[in-house]
Amino acid sequence: MAIIKTVDELTLERMNTCSDALAKRYLLSVRAIYGATENGKPDHIGSCVLLQYQGEKILVTAAHVIDNSDLTSLYVSGENKLVQIEGSCLITAAPNDDRDKDKFDFAVLPISDALASDLGDVCFIPESEWGLHDLAAKDRCCLALGFPNSRNKKIDATKNIVKLEPFVYTSTLKSDPRLFEEIEFSMADHYLLDFCSKHSKDSNNKITNSICPKGVSGGGLFLIADMANPESYRPEAECSGKFLGILIEQRKNKKVLAFTKMSTIKKALTLRSSGTVAIAPAP
Repeated sequence: MAIIKTVDELTLERMNTCSDALAKRYLLSVRAIYGATENGKPDHIGSCVLLQYQGEKILVTAAHVIDNSDLTSLYVSGENKLVQIEGSCLITAAPNDDRDKDKFDFAVLPISDALASDLGDVCFIPESEWGLHDLAAKDRCCLALGFPNSRNKKIDATKNIVKLEPFVYTSTLKSDPRLFEEIEFSMADHYLLDFCSKHSKDSNNKITNSICPKGVSGGGLFLIADMANPESYRPEAECSGKFLGILIEQRKNKKVLAFTKMSTIKKALTLRSSGTVAIAPAP
């Protein structure tokens, strides 16, 4: 007997299928950032995304994550180990030195070939997979990826190895201009993702209650493409995605996660002759 599914059932099934497929793919590019405790043990701080820009490898994260370089050396999770990052970083200015007032809150660090080699089997997302244009009204289904503090405390300090547990969250983008105005974000520069207790998953792809995503800052937002295209529901159809931006803030009172658009970050990349800060090992 044939099984008849409703449109909603098919949509949810497709969303879950593509969420799993895209998470597996892009978690090679979304990495965790660690600092060090007073005892020298790795201490999880945030997340980041690895990108390829005009032949250059770069790391993009939230500025408030990079601010921790004033207190500790910073490390990014590679294939099998933590790798120290240092160099000159393009970073947004904090109004009156108050990062809480920074509505853009992003930082970009060039990645040398040597550092990229040390990271091992990771991926740098090419520009062809960046979503830089306004989304159509039908393109609202997205995937957020990062690494929360609460799930990333398992560390083998002797081998400098961490066991990563990702935050995998699927939801839809908000489009009400009044919401953006209320929380003082710009529709031109930001995305707001509906955030509730549904569609969050653990490392085994099982639905769980969503945690407060502390430590996911700097993680990525990805469009689950073609959800409104009937052809994408064919059994052989592949799932495709676009990198849209980085997570900078959670607004609990409005139940949203705020992301700075990659289109906004790219504009800054073309003007990065100023606004840099050196990232070096802490004394």
